[in-house]
Amino acid sequence: MKIIISKLAERELIRMPSNRRHIIEGKIEQLASTGVRGDLAANIRPLRGSDHYQLRIGGDRVIFRLQNDLLIVDHIRPRGSAYR
Repeated sequence: MKIIISKLAERELIRMPSNRRHIIEGKIEQLASTGVRGDLAANIRPLRGSDHYQLRIGGDRVIFRLQNDLLIVDHIRPRGSAYR
């Protein structure tokens, strides 16, 4: 599965401390290789009223969607502000 990270998500990722950034990047790559039903399935939930999913990584949330063979990351935010 190919990964596409939006410009907004890229900016959010750059602003994070490097240790958190590396963890999140690794989990996104793992998600792309195993899919929604893979190793991270317990940490993935569909968002109500949209075609987006959330991936829980500690206190951070990765908001993404799947289209054909693409994993599109729209937002990477701390838990409190992820759904605004």
